[in-house]
Amino acid sequence: MTGLRLQRRFFRVPGLLVLLAFLSLSLPARAAPPIYACYVIHLEEYAGVRSLSRYLADRESLRLLAEAIRTGGADLDFQPDWTILSEVGTYDHGPVTADTDGKNLLRYFRENLGFSIDPHAHETVYNIADVAFLIEELNVVPSGVAGGFLFAPQRLANWERFSAPVRGMRYPDYSWTCSSIWGGSYLFHRGNDDRASGVWRPRSGDFFYRHDSAGPLANIGGGKRDYGGLQELLQ
Repeated sequence: MTGLRLQRRFFRVPGLLVLLAFLSLSLPARAAPPIYACYVIHLEEYAGVRSLSRYLADRESLRLLAEAIRTGGADLDFQPDWTILSEVGTYDHGPVTADTDGKNLLRYFRENLGFSIDPHAHETVYNIADVAFLIEELNVVPSGVAGGFLFAPQRLANWERFSAPVRGMRYPDYSWTCSSIWGGSYLFHRGNDDRASGVWRPRSGDFFYRHDSAGPLANIGGGKRDYGGLQELLQ
C-alpha cells in the first residue's frame, strides 16, 4: 500500500473522548478490496443536562470535530443518548445556530455535513426507541443503526430484540425499527467488548460470531479502536 497519511488530534467533551485518524490510501492496481471505515461518537447520558454556557462550549467542540472529520474526507455516525438531545431541544435555536446555517446541531450534521444520526441508549431513563423519537423531534430521521448493545455475557445478550420494531418506554405510541447493530459490549465493559472488523449477520445471542445469511440483523464490527488496530487492519 502506498500514499498512507495519518493525522491525529484529540477532542475532549464531557462524556466523550475521540481520537481522529484521517486516513487516505492510494492503492496499486489489482490491490485487495478497500477498507471501509467511519467514526462513531457517543454522547453518554451521565454527562447530564447542563447550563446554556456549558452546552455552548460543548457544542463548539462537537461542531469543530464534525467539520474536521468531513474535511478529512471521512464519515461519521453520531450516536447521542437522551441528555445531549434534551440540550439541543432546549438551547439550539435562534442566535445559537448562527454558525450552523440556522439549523440545530443534528440537522447541521445530517443536512450540511452528510453524516448519519442514530440512537445510543443506556436505557436507564429512555429506551432506544425513545432516543430515536427525540432525534426525530429535532427533525432528523435516524438511519436505523442501534448504537450499542450487550452481546456478552451470553445470558444477558439483548440485541436479538432489535429484529422486531421496538416500542418507546416514555413514548409508547412511537416505535423504532432497527436495520443493523454496532458496538457490541460486555456488561459494564468488564469483559472483552467486540473488536472484530467486518460485517456479518450473527446467528443468535449464543453464537454471535457465527455468520448466518438468514440472520435478521447485520452487525458492523467496531474494530480495534487505536492506531495499532489500524496498522493491523491495513496489513
